[in-house]
Amino acid sequence: MPKRPVITMNAAFKRIKPGALSRQILALTGELETLALAKKTAPPKPVNRAWNA
Repeated sequence: MPKRPVITMNAAFKRIKPGALSRQILALTGELETLALAKKTAPPKPVNRAWNA
């Protein structure tokens, strides 16, 4: 197996910045929380029981 993929993978991992990723994850989690709290439940739909009978 050629060594190039391993070198490429190592180079990609070296570019990862844990601090920046952590801040981004926290920011996105906050956005998700805001969206979840803002979302309203859909009004219940009436069930057409005559159709199923």
